[in-house]
Amino acid sequence: MSELPGIHIEVKRSETFSTYSALYQAKVDRPIEDVPLVLHRRNGQPWIAVCYLADLPQLATQLYLTMAAQ
Repeated sequence: MSELPGIHIEVKRSETFSTYSALYQAKVDRPIEDVPLVLHRRNGQPWIAVCYLADLPQLATQLYLTMAAQ
């Protein structure tokens, strides 16, 4: 996976998943200006992305700016 500026990505690949624990870990591990984003997948299931709703506008903006620059 390529790095996305302004976004701290935490990847969880397990059968069990604690949403709030994973988001908390991403929040404390990130640089303060980055949006915490958790990607998760169980066996045989598609990847999902989880973030705080309040961070969604900044996340969408960062993703747009990154993709527009490519």
